[in-house]
Amino acid sequence: EEPYSNLMLVKDGTKNYGLINGKGEFIIRCEYQKLERQKMRDSTRLFFGGFLASKNDKWGLVDTLGQAIVPVEFESGKWLNKSTLYFYRRGRQLALDNNGNTLFEGDFQYAEMASSPRLNKWYFVAMKDGKMGLIDWDNNIILPFEYEALVRWPSDHVQCRHYGGRYSMTDMQGKEILPARFKE
Repeated sequence: EEPYSNLMLVKDGTKNYGLINGKGEFIIRCEYQKLERQKMRDSTRLFFGGFLASKNDKWGLVDTLGQAIVPVEFESGKWLNKSTLYFYRRGRQLALDNNGNTLFEGDFQYAEMASSPRLNKWYFVAMKDGKMGLIDWDNNIILPFEYEALVRWPSDHVQCRHYGGRYSMTDMQGKEILPARFKE
């Protein structure tokens, strides 16, 4: 693939990825199922000096020597955009910017990311103590952890299922659009 500062991603016969230098010497042996660079137009920059890596179906961030920046222990890892990397495992969520700063770190039984392009913000539909709530990147509670279920709709709305079987609808800022009087 494209070179990065005289380094190249390679794939061997086992379909694993590694990293070699301009002389063809291994910097990282081919031991990763995935080794992905930062998604940027400037392909010479690396995300915080590293690559998103997958090994044994776990995800992390490794530097150009294969050392863990973020341990390869998360259930998923993905690029949210060209400058944000997100890792998830039950009980822990972690988002980093391209300088390695922590943008978000949370401990939830479940967390699903949601974005609001209109508001230009990221949110988490999360579960704490068996109840669902909505929080933003700054850990501000938008909807309290008191719902049986929350479903993010594409139109910047959240469907809320209350305990007792009633449904309501709010916007991504927590403003009620439809009150909790509906059974379906």
